[in-house]
Amino acid sequence: GMVRYILTNEKYVGDSLVQKKYTPDELPLRQRTNRGEISQYYIRNSHPAIISREIYEAVQKLLNRRNELHAPRQKMQQTTLSNTMQCGLCGSTFHKHKSNGENCWFCAQHRRSKTLCPMPILHEEEVHMAFLSVYNKLLDNRDILKTMLNQLLELRNKSIHAKQDIMSLNEKISDLVKQNYSLARLQTKGYIDSAIFIEKCNRNNKEIEKLRREMRQLQEPNDTDRFITSTKLMLDLLEEAQPILEFEDSIFKSMVRKMTVYPEKFCFHLTNGLVVDEGRHQS
Repeated sequence: GMVRYILTNEKYVGDSLVQKKYTPDELPLRQRTNRGEISQYYIRNSHPAIISREIYEAVQKLLNRRNELHAPRQKMQQTTLSNTMQCGLCGSTFHKHKSNGENCWFCAQHRRSKTLCPMPILHEEEVHMAFLSVYNKLLDNRDILKTMLNQLLELRNKSIHAKQDIMSLNEKISDLVKQNYSLARLQTKGYIDSAIFIEKCNRNNKEIEKLRREMRQLQEPNDTDRFITSTKLMLDLLEEAQPILEFEDSIFKSMVRKMTVYPEKFCFHLTNGLVVDEGRHQS
């Protein structure tokens, strides 16, 4: 792992990928690897290289070829419930297995050892029946979704004024990124000292992170648009629908984002942000 890190590290070729890690706003305030939560910036020739770009690029091509050669074998066929159900006791994912010829789902930790998690076996038919109950209840109580839609529309109206502030923050961040790029070019040409370059870039990066935190707080209501769209689609789906008696994959996928499983109930997290509980009726 360390050798791979060295071979893929752009620092050796004189480039810099800014914001590989970030510190979230919520506790605990520990650095996390940036997997798309915030923007990254790639700066070419930000500092003197210690290997040539030709060698670096040749190494990347070789790594890619070996990745293709040693690609993992095809995984077991995915089903509608795959990667959807999470254990409410230990947080593990449920995996499908056959038991006495029946499709069953096991908490990953429970399957390793019952002492790690006491979550009992989950029969697939039980999940299907629970979803049918949730669907038919929503069908009979569509006013809940209509009320939710009205509340979301009000929330969106209140957040419109924040867009001007977001544009202003974007402009400030863009200016700071341009400053970093200009500093990198000046430092490469020897016009400014390395210590001054690092000090100014660090100061700019701290300010960028601060501005991004402010922007994330203003952008939080943007999830409202997604929830509004999902709620409208759900209402359209239920508008002229009839109660269903058999589980249908397409309906489940269009309505459920994930499920949390407890010994006594299921929590259905719907695509529009609504969470619906349904009691378990174990055999």
